[in-house]
Amino acid sequence: MRRFLAGTTLIALLTAACAAGPARPARTSGAPACDPALDTAITAWAAAGFSGSIAILKDGAFECRAAYGMADAAARRPNTPETVFSIGSVTKAVTAAAILRLADEGRLSLDDRVGRILPRLRGPVAEATVGQLLLHTSGLNGTHGDDYERLSPDAAMAAIGTLKLAFPPGTGYVYSNSGYTLLALVVERLSDRGYRDYLGSAVLRLPGGRVAGGFWDGRPAAGRPHPAPYARGRRRMRRPVVRR
Repeated sequence: MRRFLAGTTLIALLTAACAAGPARPARTSGAPACDPALDTAITAWAAAGFSGSIAILKDGAFECRAAYGMADAAARRPNTPETVFSIGSVTKAVTAAAILRLADEGRLSLDDRVGRILPRLRGPVAEATVGQLLLHTSGLNGTHGDDYERLSPDAAMAAIGTLKLAFPPGTGYVYSNSGYTLLALVVERLSDRGYRDYLGSAVLRLPGGRVAGGFWDGRPAAGRPHPAPYARGRRRMRRPVVRR
């Protein structure tokens, strides 16, 4: 059930590759160009190690698109505004946007107990609210599966239901991947299009009908331009970083 969302660029969101390019990173600007002051600032950041792309939208239209650093340092291939990146746990922010949109549509309240929305969910986390899951204050601790482990909704809820809470909901903070899996299941249940379709049609829609990202589970190989996998310290990673 756990999936990663990969995006080209999101509104005013800097999407970084896992490592910078050379000391003087290449930069490819899209049209329209970014404000010179912003471009100067991000160019300086790129010289210090940032590698990725930026997009800013205003009133439904692109105000700025640009890319900085190297997609593949060995091949001297720079990032472009069309390069796709793994966004990892930035997926949580997109999932949160979907939850808040559903709340605006009146389909849920942030004070709703997650067990009311997902009646098959068992265990103490069922008493946590949607808002507590959003803020990592549900008490959920531990994990219910690996990143690429395929779980059905029922299997995911069964695994999460066995997790012990680190504290009663709302009384502390602990970062939780499992909490956001539950939020994805809430979106799946309450939207009329399912989690993937709802994000693509209601949350990630760009001007002209394109979407800012998609889902990828590692196969087949990503077809669009994507960065070579690196870790911090510019050490090459074994696992691909682009997921769409």
